[in-house]
Amino acid sequence: MNRKSWKLAAALSAVLAAGSAVPAQAEVVSPNLRDNLTFMPPHVAGDAEFDGNGPAVTVKVKFTVSNNTLLYSVYYKAKETKSDWTEASGWSPTRTVYTAPPGMRIVSIPKSEHELVIDTMSGHNSKTYPTALGRVTLYGDTKGKDAGVYTRVELNLDAAIPINVDMNAPRSEQEAYLPRTYTYTPPHTRGDKDFDGNGPRVVVDARVEHDSQQVYFVIKMIAEETKPDNTTASGETRTLIYSAPAGQRITSLGGQTSWPNLVSYYDSNHNVDKFDTPLGPVSVFGDHKGDDAGDYTRVVFGNVDKFVVVRTAPSGSLADGGDEGGGESASFTRSGGKNGNAKNGNSGKQRNFKHRK
Repeated sequence: MNRKSWKLAAALSAVLAAGSAVPAQAEVVSPNLRDNLTFMPPHVAGDAEFDGNGPAVTVKVKFTVSNNTLLYSVYYKAKETKSDWTEASGWSPTRTVYTAPPGMRIVSIPKSEHELVIDTMSGHNSKTYPTALGRVTLYGDTKGKDAGVYTRVELNLDAAIPINVDMNAPRSEQEAYLPRTYTYTPPHTRGDKDFDGNGPRVVVDARVEHDSQQVYFVIKMIAEETKPDNTTASGETRTLIYSAPAGQRITSLGGQTSWPNLVSYYDSNHNVDKFDTPLGPVSVFGDHKGDDAGDYTRVVFGNVDKFVVVRTAPSGSLADGGDEGGGESASFTRSGGKNGNAKNGNSGKQRNFKHRK
């Protein structure tokens, strides 16, 4: 074989080899999904009373894939149609609605988000809507307080959803989603519970941590009065977001895993303070009339759209890797893209607090 023929044969072999490496096209299955969910979104604005002004309502459902299971979450927003624009809104905690059988891997969902209801309610009666994903019943206005107390959505999920699957072996990397919405009320730890117009100084941190079997989302909050008797509410809460399958152990995490000083400011009034953060909208309830610490003071995460990558290996293997957390790591959104580090307009070094007017 001459040099020219040898080059041609080598090129042909490379093409054939590349062709054999092309994975088979994913199959589509449409399991029938059935579940019942009731969700009361948190009060995020106004005096909690719709007072006959609507509310204007929106309902959406979003499906995600994690650890070879299909999850879903419901978004409900109810907003007063006149000032003071009372609002209850947020995403429900994710629920598992389908798990792939052995030997099958869920690849993707052709359509992940479904808009079910856009309407303006009137009166004090609930209202039911037939939708493509099942029956939706909304509770909006009533006599007395509404947002965070009465206003809620009921979904009777009953639909066949197409999903792309293949028969590949389980992946060594999985996506662990942070809770879509979360409310944390830190316990009263000092003073008489009443900030009484003296701040408080507020700091909210968030992080993801893991051991060999589980991954947790951790929220830490401190709210401290700026004058004696230094009333304080402080603490942290841990939420399980991933457990390793049997026979596997967690070796490391990928993506951003720490958000120090996510919110850092001085409260100076009785309003609910809202912040755009790298973890989405965050509302802080600081001071109000009456007791605060342990009762009213809290932080509400309204729409967290992030996940971390969890790397696993068979138990007893030597495979390991360093976590890719920290300030310069990319963070991952639910759509699969990467976001550079967004800057929180109220963050900075812990001691450089800003006054919220």
